[in-house]
Order: sequence, then C-alpha cells, then structure tokens
Amino acid sequence: MRYYQRMEHDQTASGPLQSGEAVARRAARSLVGSKSLWTAILITVLGAVSWGYAAFTRPAPDAANLTAPSSSFAERSADASVREIPPGERLIDKSAPRTVRYGLSFIAAFIVAFFVKKFIKSVLLIAGLLVAAIAALKYFGLFEYDWNAAQQQVEQGVELARQESGRVAKVVSEYLPSSVAGGLGAVFGARRG
Repeated sequence: MRYYQRMEHDQTASGPLQSGEAVARRAARSLVGSKSLWTAILITVLGAVSWGYAAFTRPAPDAANLTAPSSSFAERSADASVREIPPGERLIDKSAPRTVRYGLSFIAAFIVAFFVKKFIKSVLLIAGLLVAAIAALKYFGLFEYDWNAAQQQVEQGVELARQESGRVAKVVSEYLPSSVAGGLGAVFGARRG
C-alpha cells in the first residue's frame, strides 16, 4: 500500500512537468518507437544488402563449360579436379528479393494502418464534437436542423466510403507482393496507432 501512495505522491509532485518515464512511454507508442517496424526495416535492409551481394557474386556462365566435353580420359580427370559444379540458382538469389518484398510489404502496410487509425480517431473526435455542438445549440433553441436530411447524407457517405474502401483494398492487394506480410504489418500498425 505504501508503494502506491508513494507512486501517487511522485506523480502529483512532478506537476505539469512530464517525467522521463511519461516521455519514454509516449515515444514507445509512437511510430518511431515500434520494435516490429524497426525489425522489419532491419530485415529489409539486410535483404537488400544480400540481394546486392548476390548480384555481384553471381557466377557468370563460363564459355569453357559450354563447349563440348573433352575426349581423352587424362584431360577429363585433370579438368574434373579444377572444374566447378555448374552454377544453378543459389538460395541467396531466390531469398534476397523475397525478403525485400516481404519487408517492404510489412513496412508499407504498417505505416498505412498506423496513419489510417490516427485519421479515423481524429475524424471521430471531430464528428463527436460537431454532434455535441449541434445538440447543444438545438437544446437551447438556437439552431434548427433537419435530421432526416442529415441521416440521408450520412447513409450516402457510408455507402461512398464502402465503395472506396473496396477499391483501395483491391489496389493494395495488387501492389503488396506479400499479403501475409502486409496483413501482419496492418495488424501491428493498427495496434500501434
């Protein structure tokens, strides 16, 4: 019990100045403080670096390997000790571009979901304030408003938003190469926002 009383005293004693903990908590809830976003950025950068490494270290098809095989046994045995296995597609050639695409999908969906949630919160706050102001003005008899017309406008707005969200979802699904990574990014971004 004393611990909680001391904690309350410390919080009230700090007054209008914010403690370092409050600033750290707010930064942790921001876009920059997201560990999952920074992890995705790190994975994407590592994927891009490995993609560049794979591009620069890709073995070129050797003209000597493309010629007809030698006929003598001595030439074959001497050549076999030096000759490498024909280059196929390496794992890094396949995984590096995918890593970059998945990482970018996660980051893009995270940022979009983060800002969409912030936008929705602010729009709902403004709409709530407007409705409260209209209701207060109507209560005091200073304002008359046709609520049926407002209801029709709201229904039209909801229908328009539904149509536009369908279009946006189609565009997003076409441009996000990985829907799983994008979906995870959207979930984490919405939770953070």
